Amino acid sequence: MKMKQMFTRSLIVMLLSVMLIATFSMPAFSKTYRWQPSSWIPSGISWDSIGYVCDYVTKMSNKRIIMKPSAPGAIVPVSEQ
Repeated sequence: MKMKQMFTRSLIVMLLSVMLIATFSMPAFSKTYRWQPSSWIPSGISWDSIGYVCDYVTKMSNKRIIMKPSAPGAIVPVSEQ
C-alpha cells in the first residue's frame, strides 16, 4: 500500500513538473505599441533630435514601441499645446 502511495505522489510531482516546464518555456507574444508624439518644435536641430530619440526607443524596445514623430500642428494645433 505504501509503495502505491509513493508511486502516485511521484507521478503527480512529475506531471506537475512537466506542465510547469512546458508553460514557462513557451514564448510570450508581445504587444506592439505605436506612439505618435506631437511636438511644437519647428524643423531644425531640435526636430532631428526627436527623430533620433524615436529611433532609439524603437531599437531599444526591440520594435515593441514604435514612435513616429509628427510635425507641429499635425495632431493638435500649436496654440492649444
